[in-house]
Amino acid sequence: MDLLKEFKDCLVYVKNNSEIANLCAIHSVYLQANKAVVIDSHGESFTVNFDDMIILKRIIEVDDAEFYENDIVKCDGELYLISRDGKEIDFYHINEHFEKKSYSFTINDEHFRYRYCDGRIKYVGNLFVLKEKQQDFNIKVVKYNDEMYYACNNKEINEVDLIKAVVVYAYGKLNDVEYKRVTLTHEQFVKLLSNNVIVEVTPNELYEYFKEKGYF
Repeated sequence: MDLLKEFKDCLVYVKNNSEIANLCAIHSVYLQANKAVVIDSHGESFTVNFDDMIILKRIIEVDDAEFYENDIVKCDGELYLISRDGKEIDFYHINEHFEKKSYSFTINDEHFRYRYCDGRIKYVGNLFVLKEKQQDFNIKVVKYNDEMYYACNNKEINEVDLIKAVVVYAYGKLNDVEYKRVTLTHEQFVKLLSNNVIVEVTPNELYEYFKEKGYF
């Protein structure tokens, strides 16, 4: 089996490697060692484990542009994640945090090419790369299991601590405050964000949550 031929129309996203910022092409495969050599967009090569690779198949080629699985596009002013479904391309609506919301519509390759050439479809980036860039934060507020948490980013060890959000002055004593913490790897955090298990919220949404809990 010619693995390089299998990967000819694919790119690779490499997990857990801050040195590799973009999608890569596969240069060579060492099956017995469970490793592959990949080349990034700057021409640098890296040896990575199979377990750290996410293979992204090419969906469509249009003129000088190529689109791959989990690519994000803007169509008529809205953000969508695209995926191949047989001979057609599905569009899934996402929000500004690149969280998939719902199926929107399907078009064929000819219609896709027409919209791209007409300027109605524009490439934004790949979901995994955009999500990784989103991890460059210090603290944000998220909703998880119907509760609000402060997501605290420990960049040195690639982990995010979810600490339950409370209003301290709403309690008589600090000892009465229930402490709850969940630690996730960046990979787990991104996956939960992508699946809408964790959702980023605004300060106003946090305020309304506290009001519902009777803290104000």
